[in-house]
Amino acid sequence: LSQTIYVLADILNLFAATRYNLDLGIPDPLLYLVGGQIAMQLEVGLSILGAFLVVSQLIPPGVESTLQSVFITVFGFGFGFAFGFGFGFGLARQP
Repeated sequence: LSQTIYVLADILNLFAATRYNLDLGIPDPLLYLVGGQIAMQLEVGLSILGAFLVVSQLIPPGVESTLQSVFITVFGFGFGFAFGFGFGFGLARQP
């Protein structure tokens, strides 16, 4: 599902690049909002959902809230570190 949303968001970006959206009557700000912001955030959320489901199955009974909060903190710190410092190490470079 997340890959489908990613493809649809890229198709909307293609519409914006070719200006086909104006022929369809869709203004540029609306196309940017739907294709560039909402769809990408939804795709990231759905991609991370699988990891959270796997982690929730690994947590033993009785310590759910503690381990779940630790795992979410580690995921959040990892993503924050990658986006904040990844460019300095050349890790976030696009080909």
